[in-house]
Amino acid sequence: MSPDSIPSTRDALRKAVPALYLARGWRDHAGHAFLEIHGWWATAAAEQLLASRVAVQEVQTTLEAFQQILPYYGDRAAAELPAVASEALDLVQNLLGQPNNPGFVAWLEPCVLSVRDAADLAAFLAHFRAVSLQYAAVARSAPPERG
Repeated sequence: MSPDSIPSTRDALRKAVPALYLARGWRDHAGHAFLEIHGWWATAAAEQLLASRVAVQEVQTTLEAFQQILPYYGDRAAAELPAVASEALDLVQNLLGQPNNPGFVAWLEPCVLSVRDAADLAAFLAHFRAVSLQYAAVARSAPPERG
């Protein structure tokens, strides 16, 4: 990907949803995770979560829920990732005592559905961790948005 094709404005980042940035999948032709999962894809996701006013705690707790639930699925984890996601979201909803933020679910769902195998799962989790870290920094330092 050329540097010219990387979104650079907030508006462009917010339009770079997972369905677009994951159009080629999680990995390159050699099977390596795209470096963008830690870079501009995470930045785009953080901007989208910010626009949806997702609580940092929801993102971090959901990531932790994934990490706690995944071992129970063993070798089936990648194939059953939608079930893992459903369990994680339900758990977090119950822990936080409020419904999942629809903007967060809208970001998470296409990421989960694009996982095809264990290598994709590893790339997804790396991306989720990068998003969680970046979003925590962005959300805590961002000025409030106007209507």
